[in-house]
Amino acid sequence: MSTPEGHANARVYNESVVLRCIEALIANVRQPPQLFRDILVRFFLERGRHTSRMLASLLDDGDGDGHGAGVGASAGSSSSGAPQKQEQQRQGQEGGVGGGRPADSIPTTIDFPIRPVSKGFKMVLRRLLAKYESALDELS
Repeated sequence: MSTPEGHANARVYNESVVLRCIEALIANVRQPPQLFRDILVRFFLERGRHTSRMLASLLDDGDGDGHGAGVGASAGSSSSGAPQKQEQQRQGQEGGVGGGRPADSIPTTIDFPIRPVSKGFKMVLRRLLAKYESALDELS
């Protein structure tokens, strides 16, 4: 049986895992392991901004703090969605990311129990997303 305490502990754990994964993303953008360098660089060039937007969606969980928008809409995107559509068109022509899955089959949301997120998580997430996007800018 699940308990409220168990759910709270799981959410805290999940927040921690997401933050550690973003730190790993940043490290892989800045210094990809030589064996996987070409694959990772291609992935980050093709999907890095999408990943950033997907992670930024965690900032807007309907808690009314007004800090959800903005981070995911920074460098490389606009309110019109034009860059995202261009990215989808390009990937549709190439057969998806790395010739794999079609662009429309790539997840656009975080699909595991993490919401509602804590204010501390949001604060750290904003900082890490800024670092991630900066690393993507350096890669381009």
